Amino acid sequence: MDHMKFRELRSVDRPLSRLGCIEVLFEHQKQKALPRGISFSYVYWIWNRVDRKRIAEVGHDIACAEWLLRNSAYVRFHGRPQLITGYYAIPTARSLKLSEIHAVNSGITVDGFPYLKGVDAVEKVYLINSKMIDNHCLDALKYISDSLKHLEVERCPDVTITGIQLLARLKSLRYLRLHLLEGVTESEWKLLKDNAKELFPNCETVFEAAKFIEAEHELPPPS
Repeated sequence: MDHMKFRELRSVDRPLSRLGCIEVLFEHQKQKALPRGISFSYVYWIWNRVDRKRIAEVGHDIACAEWLLRNSAYVRFHGRPQLITGYYAIPTARSLKLSEIHAVNSGITVDGFPYLKGVDAVEKVYLINSKMIDNHCLDALKYISDSLKHLEVERCPDVTITGIQLLARLKSLRYLRLHLLEGVTESEWKLLKDNAKELFPNCETVFEAAKFIEAEHELPPPS
């Protein structure tokens, strides 16, 4: 199938968001105008693939923010307290640095994590109820290991103890919260708790926290 036909579904300079794209696909399905062979898995891949040309055009941090917002995640920049929830609200100043990534109910996949290369000021990352997060994604956090201080991973069913052990390489990490990870067995949770100080000696760890989503993640709708 010629995937170039998929470009016919786009009519803006910047790509549609993931949700916007899905709405377009549903509409084309209703009209029986969807190019044959296009699937939702292809949609996830197309919005997560790394665009090197775009990185060169706008810089690492803005390109990374565009990837995240395309896939329904939110971001915050240093010096700008407002959480950016809409794709077209992403600033264009190349000098801006990402400070936080809020991937809550997002569609980010491992294909997009190379966007983190060259991003050097992210201090907080929230990976919550994002079903395509897996051990490979946790491994890719090494790209921001020098700056990452706060990490929360919750309701990501493909994360296992193997991926969690990789987080021990994040030497700047000072707070780690893990909660409701279906891929971690009860005995593995106990093992993690018993060895938390050894695995994460300079880090506060909160495992199996009772609270589901913190107040900050009761987010406004995308603008």
